[in-house]
Amino acid sequence: GLTIITGETGAGKSILLDSLGFVLGWRGRADLVREGAQAGEVVAEFDLAAGHPAFAVLDEAGMERDLQLQASQARRALANAAADAEATWTFRVVRGVVTTEILAAALEADLLTLGRASRPPIRRRQLGSTARAAVSQAPGPVLLGHPGMDLEQPVLATFDGTPAAAQALVAAANMARSGHSDLVVLLTNDVPGRDSPSARELAEQCEAILSDKGYSPPADYEYLPHGDQESLVRAAQARHCGLLVLGGSSPLLQGERLQHLLDELYCPVMLVR
Repeated sequence: GLTIITGETGAGKSILLDSLGFVLGWRGRADLVREGAQAGEVVAEFDLAAGHPAFAVLDEAGMERDLQLQASQARRALANAAADAEATWTFRVVRGVVTTEILAAALEADLLTLGRASRPPIRRRQLGSTARAAVSQAPGPVLLGHPGMDLEQPVLATFDGTPAAAQALVAAANMARSGHSDLVVLLTNDVPGRDSPSARELAEQCEAILSDKGYSPPADYEYLPHGDQESLVRAAQARHCGLLVLGGSSPLLQGERLQHLLDELYCPVMLVR
């Protein structure tokens, strides 16, 4: 058929066509990346109704068969992991816009877990578009993992004394216990509108919360008085972090600042809300 795209000069017609070309394999150009940005990403999502003729084309190309094979492999991997953990499980294949389907499924889940990288990865640390949407829109905890995730390495948790930070602390203690790893707590006191508690006061609060839940005290503390991005990233790298659990009311964990922080962290991250 014939498709006609109309619009005023500067409306973005050429950008749309170029983007579709890149999705189909065109060679990219550096001048298309916004000034000051390190990379650009083009994502195309096609929402097809069940029985759409395009599925027949995909089947002829072998894509549908490959997707079915991947689903079978994922189902077997889930069954094996659930058997090891003695956990119940369900598996479902859905069609539709990826982000929409994942966020809808998250409404029924205690924890949303997904890979953090774009596919194919544009650069090592950049969050993929689905991970970004989950971070900003998922109603509950989100775990961003990556291949080689090792919970035998230290589990780090931020703690600022707020109720959200207490939830993150308990989640981190549980993960550390499961992985037989050390728990390290990063103490911060940059919550707006509150008198700043001392590191000792925060540590005492931390130990009281863990004791009440039946967990051992942390293996170590590190005090980050300003809770800035650079010091948090540096602490995670220096500790060879196996998992970083983020929770609390720090401005660093809100909106675009959180997105920038996650771009700089390559360790697995759990966000507790």
